[in-house]
Amino acid sequence: RRVLGEATALHAQAAFWRGAIREALETADAALARLSPGTSGWFGAASLAITAAGQIGDHAAVWRIADAVVATAPRDDDARERRVIAACRALSQLAETTEQARPLEAVAQELTLDALGPEARAWRHRAAIATGARRGFDPAIATIVAAHQAHVEHRDLRSGALMGIYLCSYYVWSGGWE
Repeated sequence: RRVLGEATALHAQAAFWRGAIREALETADAALARLSPGTSGWFGAASLAITAAGQIGDHAAVWRIADAVVATAPRDDDARERRVIAACRALSQLAETTEQARPLEAVAQELTLDALGPEARAWRHRAAIATGARRGFDPAIATIVAAHQAHVEHRDLRSGALMGIYLCSYYVWSGGWE
């Protein structure tokens, strides 16, 4: 069952990278059903399903999976970090913080920033970008740069480049370019 779940999660990742986002969501959901809740693989599949759902604007699915992430205890330290990543990915997809998101925010903050590896740090910063924007121009820029640096440290150059695009976009959007 675990091997089938992991293979299904890989299929979901491949679909996501091909741009078949609905297929990625459906396949990641299937992986969640096959993987043991609370494992690193389960939280990884949840992260992918959350991102796919957010990309197609299915906020109900983002919330459904995010609620499962909040309700599921991690089985070990690696799963604990993967849970933080899943919560942060949900927060980054939902953008606006609401009272409903408070338990999700608590999961995202379960581990201190210095206790996280670079991938989890990157997602923690990405989840904080909207909050940084509400606090002002400089905090938003610092948060985007920190996410970029953590993605590069993790050797996730695609996400690092995306943060560069966010940075340029934020400068233009905010008038900070002038």
